[in-house]
Amino acid sequence: LPVQDAAPDPQAASSRVALVCPRKRKAGNGQSARQPDDPVVLTRELLEGLFDRSLASASEALGICPTAIKKACRRLGID
Repeated sequence: LPVQDAAPDPQAASSRVALVCPRKRKAGNGQSARQPDDPVVLTRELLEGLFDRSLASASEALGICPTAIKKACRRLGID
């Protein structure tokens, strides 16, 4: 999943966001392939609100894969 840094200025760390564009999923069980969703906007505050969940649970809640969450955390300075 492509992760885009929407605030390249390091001084704007508090207002930084990471845009994650979900990929189209393969069709399965008689379902047609769905269109890609709008980008998911991840902020530091949003991710910090999910710290009490497991990575799998957070990724399911956001509708993106765990790897995309990890990449967004790195871009936002969350270790």
